[in-house]
Amino acid sequence: MLRYATVLFFAVATAANSATDRLTIRAGESLTITIGDKGLAVLTREKAAPLSAFETEALHDGQAIVVPPEAKTVAPLAINHTDAPAPKIRMGQLRIAFRTVSNSDGTAMQSLLTLENGYARSLRYSAVIRRGEQSVPTDVCDVPAVKPGFEHWPYVLDAIDLSNFELLEGDQIECQ
Repeated sequence: MLRYATVLFFAVATAANSATDRLTIRAGESLTITIGDKGLAVLTREKAAPLSAFETEALHDGQAIVVPPEAKTVAPLAINHTDAPAPKIRMGQLRIAFRTVSNSDGTAMQSLLTLENGYARSLRYSAVIRRGEQSVPTDVCDVPAVKPGFEHWPYVLDAIDLSNFELLEGDQIECQ
């Protein structure tokens, strides 16, 4: 029995640190990854912590934006918090959390993706959102160097496939 437990632990530990080019994060999960020459390495995959005060303020800022129906993307929103401290970002790592959250009046559920970029360069990536059996590519914004970035959808999603991670030169932030 002990031999099987050791093998299982080794297999789980190896999978948690394997390099990949694509990640799937499910609602309620948090991942910590590194981005290197050999691709992505997943360091941790765990249950997402509750929203911090900073994330809650960012969510309320995002929910206040009125998006015209014909809009394909929304310009990046600067978050200038005065009340809540920004998260302590770990250098050389990217922390990603995906949560189902309530809207501003508590009457509907929505989705929030938080990315804490611990690299000295901006981060670009691609995302495909999934709900049930349906999946569709979605627009996302670059994440500034050593700052958090947020993506918000006004409906519940089951999972998000993340891929094409790229660390960029310069500090221009684009949404695409």
